[in-house]
Amino acid sequence: MGFTHRLRVLGASLLVLLATGAAAQDTNYWALQYGPVGQLLGGQVIGSERSLSATYYNPGGMALEDGTTFLLSTESFLIESFSTRPDSDIEIFDTSSTRLGSAPTLVAGSLPRSWLGEDTRLAWSFLTRQDLNSRLGERLTDPFGLEPAGSSATELYLDNRVNESWGGLTLSRKLSDTLGVGGTLYGVYRGQRSRTEINAQAVAPTLAAFSTLAITTFDYTHFRTLAKLGVAWERDNMRFGLNVTTPSLGLFGWGSAGYTLSFIGTDTDGNGIPDPPVLSSQTEDDLDAQYKSSWALGGGFAWYRGATRWHASAEWFAPVDLSLIHI
Repeated sequence: MGFTHRLRVLGASLLVLLATGAAAQDTNYWALQYGPVGQLLGGQVIGSERSLSATYYNPGGMALEDGTTFLLSTESFLIESFSTRPDSDIEIFDTSSTRLGSAPTLVAGSLPRSWLGEDTRLAWSFLTRQDLNSRLGERLTDPFGLEPAGSSATELYLDNRVNESWGGLTLSRKLSDTLGVGGTLYGVYRGQRSRTEINAQAVAPTLAAFSTLAITTFDYTHFRTLAKLGVAWERDNMRFGLNVTTPSLGLFGWGSAGYTLSFIGTDTDGNGIPDPPVLSSQTEDDLDAQYKSSWALGGGFAWYRGATRWHASAEWFAPVDLSLIHI
């Protein structure tokens, strides 16, 4: 592989690394489960949960349970692995990182029944909705095989962190021995950062030189509120439940961004003449921050027969209206 082609490959890799990906509705995915039953069943408890974890899954079901007054739910062990593999003979981006630890995901408590009567339950909860900590790195001295007549050096890094925590107050009322309704009002904090850094220098045996510098930074903090409403019904060996999650209402937030891009000595068309230098720099602080989420509708049921339990749940998410996002 010639020196020019290697520079093209590196340039393409650089563009991929710097490209801004489409933001997914990350809270659509049940990456974390709450409560011992929810963790055991993978979150398939919208219709069946009656303990304090119902503050999240279905607030209407909490009124049909007479027991738990406090719940601390943890993931005993959390293993998070993030890796990349090269798709060419250039050993670049071939790295991985792994984090091992433990983290509480739900803490909840029930307030005294004497406050609102025997048929009404009031509870508080605090849960971790998103927790991502990824870190990649690479330090290469000769990824293009230019030694000994030439030299090269590459330093890559990808670092992104996301944390989202929900704190809520739940009101649940039993309308009959088999029917309960309720709702949880959440206050949400979301903190997110992303760092991308790449440095590459190369000198070919022909003394052709290449240098590039690309740095992107991103910091984001946002506070919002939303509600979960639920209804639960049970009879004999069957349990059903429905829940509705409202769109988020933004309260306040702020963020900062940074962007640096510099190419010197590139030859993208392969004509042997270096392209003109490309220089760019942009940094902004005290930016307004927004975070949008959509309506969601969930449903589930549980069926009990002897020692066998069947649980099923499904959830539908409406698309986010991008016209509501002002740039």
